[in-house]
Amino acid sequence: MSLRVTPGSPAALGLRLTATGANIAVLSAHAERIELCLFDEDGRETARLPLPGRTGDIRHAHVDGIEEGQLYALRAHGPWDPAAGHRFNAAKLLLDPWALAFTGEPRWDEALCAHAPGEPLTPDPRDSAPLMPR
Repeated sequence: MSLRVTPGSPAALGLRLTATGANIAVLSAHAERIELCLFDEDGRETARLPLPGRTGDIRHAHVDGIEEGQLYALRAHGPWDPAAGHRFNAAKLLLDPWALAFTGEPRWDEALCAHAPGEPLTPDPRDSAPLMPR
């Protein structure tokens, strides 16, 4: 699959198929970067694609080559400042709130938390992808 990433459009939130791939748009007022993560059927992460477009608080991209059924999720990069309400942690896989379907339910584990176990002011570096649906 050939993946060419361009800025795309902020017009419709979520991932929407187009004639040549998919447009993705994500709303986040404080994210410094959003990545679209692609997965194969075995759950292996095959690509992390930064969304290059920005319109106001919406990050967006068009990715040529994405087809119906592609498994995906998101990662958000931004400030770790719990006192200000910011707990961005790119080690944590995020579901697209505008997705039309999911592969299942999250499997509960402390690795799903943004913070380290017992340390709410410290980010947890463990990747949550093995526990999350797509």
